[in-house]
Amino acid sequence: PAAPAPQPEFTQPRPVREPVPSSRRAALIVNVALAVALFLALALAVGVILSRRRPTTAPPSTERSWTPLGESTRLAPAFAWHGPLPAFQPGQALRFRLHGQTRILAAIIDPDHLTIEEHTGLGQSRVLDRQPLDTPWTDGDILTIAKGPDSLALARNGSVLARAPIPLETWRLVRWDQTGDPDVAPLAYQKIGPLVFADDFMHGDGELGEWRPQTGTWTVHALQNPIRSANPFSLLGTGDDALIRVGQWFWRNYRLTCSAHPLKGSAFGLSLCRQDDGQSYDLRWSITGEAAVLELSRNSRGEHRSLARRELPFRPESWVQLAVSQLDGLLVVTVDGHETFRVLDPQPLLGGGIGLWTSGGEGTVFDDVTVLPVDQLAATGAAALPASLLPNGSPATAKDQPECPLGGVLLENATVEMTAPLAGRTAPLGLFARRSGPRQLRFLLVPGTPWQARIVATTPAGDVLLASENLDPPGPAAELAFAVLNREAWGTVNGRIAVYAGRVPVLGQGQAGAFADPAEPLAPSRLAVRPTPQLANIDTVAETFSHEQSMQNWNSPVLAWVPDYTSKLPVYWHRSDFWNDLAVTANVAELEQRDGAQVWGVALLDESGAADEGERRWQLFSLPQGKGVFLGLPGAEPVALPASQPVQTLALERRGDFLLAKLNGRTVWNGRIPPGRDSLLRVGRIGRGATDDWAKAVEVRAASVQTYSFREAPVDWLPASGEWEVTNRWECDDRWSFFSGTLLDGPACLWNKRQHGENVSIEFFVGPKMDRQRGQWYEYAADFNAVICADGSDIASGYSFMFGGWDDRGSQIVRGNRILAENRRIVIPRQSSTHRRWFHIKLRKRGPELTFWVDGALVGSAKDDQPLAGNRFGLWTWKNGIMVAQVRVATESDMASVGMAAPPNPRPRTPYDP
Repeated sequence: PAAPAPQPEFTQPRPVREPVPSSRRAALIVNVALAVALFLALALAVGVILSRRRPTTAPPSTERSWTPLGESTRLAPAFAWHGPLPAFQPGQALRFRLHGQTRILAAIIDPDHLTIEEHTGLGQSRVLDRQPLDTPWTDGDILTIAKGPDSLALARNGSVLARAPIPLETWRLVRWDQTGDPDVAPLAYQKIGPLVFADDFMHGDGELGEWRPQTGTWTVHALQNPIRSANPFSLLGTGDDALIRVGQWFWRNYRLTCSAHPLKGSAFGLSLCRQDDGQSYDLRWSITGEAAVLELSRNSRGEHRSLARRELPFRPESWVQLAVSQLDGLLVVTVDGHETFRVLDPQPLLGGGIGLWTSGGEGTVFDDVTVLPVDQLAATGAAALPASLLPNGSPATAKDQPECPLGGVLLENATVEMTAPLAGRTAPLGLFARRSGPRQLRFLLVPGTPWQARIVATTPAGDVLLASENLDPPGPAAELAFAVLNREAWGTVNGRIAVYAGRVPVLGQGQAGAFADPAEPLAPSRLAVRPTPQLANIDTVAETFSHEQSMQNWNSPVLAWVPDYTSKLPVYWHRSDFWNDLAVTANVAELEQRDGAQVWGVALLDESGAADEGERRWQLFSLPQGKGVFLGLPGAEPVALPASQPVQTLALERRGDFLLAKLNGRTVWNGRIPPGRDSLLRVGRIGRGATDDWAKAVEVRAASVQTYSFREAPVDWLPASGEWEVTNRWECDDRWSFFSGTLLDGPACLWNKRQHGENVSIEFFVGPKMDRQRGQWYEYAADFNAVICADGSDIASGYSFMFGGWDDRGSQIVRGNRILAENRRIVIPRQSSTHRRWFHIKLRKRGPELTFWVDGALVGSAKDDQPLAGNRFGLWTWKNGIMVAQVRVATESDMASVGMAAPPNPRPRTPYDP
């Protein structure tokens, strides 16, 4: 469809002009005066637009006699100049000038202060930052001038002393000059590219890769047969004050994430911004007296300074995920996804490599280390941020600053969020993303009767209205969000999509922020930016086990699909449930190469309508021999869609209550899902066949779904009782290792640290752990169990779904210790066929309804009119050992972690307790 005509964002009354005198001389005078006034107004407007923040009170440096030293014209988007300086004498100075498209930035190094100035083409100059030096330069002091995409920083001996935001534009030339003739050696130029580092320690024997041990003993720990194991490799550090390092001096503004498993009696932690002289930020977790203490500190040239400290328990038998980031002095520490510290260092360390640390006891096991650029930032009215991150000084706009950008975080796929006061507003406001130079995308709210939500693309050619929708008044305050993902963008108001646009013309990384009409400045209480995540692929086939026939029922993409023999078109439904956003895509071009004589496509099924409505189904499919692409909507016959090119892919996507149909990656239809009882959808593939090729040609991605194949460290799981580890399943064949839980004198219980919502589905593959001493034919097999809606302490606080409960007399749905449903026909076979068998267990809570399946067979269902309100889930067994191959959890919530909560009950109550 043709794009709507562009619409102006703001309208202002035209000025009324007095009649021009008839005299020619008078007319000439008036025209000249108007021209001069117009020029001055234009110059002032351009100056305001180009300004990123108000000038400081310090004036620009006075003109001095500068002697050229050199220049460079090949500049990367981010780079650093780095090297030693002599002791400066009075009158000596060094200047670095960066020439861009619209301005020149000057970094001036004087004996007693550092200055960053800006000079524009309009003859305007201002000081962006000016900082005094506590001590004069001494011989050998290291100067670093670091240019990021949107900031410039000056550092001495690794500590940033001056910094300023700079525009996103092309910087074409650097010139060096000096005055007073200081004896300055040439500085080294270092190009800085995108920082991406990851290590799961899948190294050869005795190999540490890029890691450099400093103290202690460091070894790659591997299981006996790593090639046939779930998570075979990790890094073990032992010794007192043991440290291992990796990275470069110019790594900066990054986030370090690591999984750690402290063994008995060990302290552990991480380092970042680490230099060879011992300068670093250290995050260390240790036992002080009877308490565990987590501390963030800064260490620089022998000085130790604690930045944040708190008592926080950790358990030696469990894994924990630590993350610490540094962005222009803003340090944020999270533990298991929960923010623990937020500290602002006014003179931060410029950057450096990373380190892993352990001390005492039996050592610490580390795994899954990643280093990536900081990709999220939040500003509130009370939190102070450096000017390089928040140029306006607060998350607000003003008459001379109608935009409030967030610096330091440049994203292409970004979600920018704002909590905005709306009471009494009459002028537009909104959010922007991908701002780079004159280009950006905007989400506007325009007050009126009715209110209107718009998505606008701003380009050098002007503004283009991409989409517009009417909406009800949002209320006195609202949560606004604007998300961009590849060629799509959508704006939400109070969590609901208000407007959607496809075929977005503005691409590339840029800044995000808020804007408002200058006549009505905006003061949001919160302004934040984060990545817009790609939906995660739910099918995680473990290639390690793909060639083993006995693993196929849990590791084969074919068996995840169940045929529907009642459908007019041949449809297979995925056995998993989906309660939130999802996307299913079929590679039709690949399928037609194998069979060009049948229908191929994708489908979604919503069973949440009223009983008299029947099911609601959406189907997108192509007919053979290029006979067209069709979309089937609930209650209507399929309609043809325009398809000017050969079909490559077909996809159906759900975002909130929006449904999108895509042909070759482009949206060709969108509509809203009718309201229903809940948000459960089923995913289908259209076309005959049950081959690996057919199943692999369909990709399913979803939000609020966690799939655990235990190929990474189990940081989301918290053992409460029993031994939970990767170990061998079969005593007669030690080649195969899986995640297991064992306790022979009570309950072995494993809680997940995440929380589920009101509705939840869990499925997992499980088998018995072989134990010859207890019997030859699995006479002991029982209790392959899961629990939901619990409190994270006692199993009996939730609903238990028990396969082989009560010594394998049957399978049960239990609330506390009260059986709601039981099927005595479905038991664990206590015979030789169970030796290599994996059982598929699925359970679902949908409002008050509870349903239980084993290997696709319905065990039973129950209805609880007063459902439990707990939100924790876990796995457990009773006086037994179980092997778990894969777990998948789906719910409608974001599955937030509970963090470092109180330790769980080491002997949780079960349905077997009175």
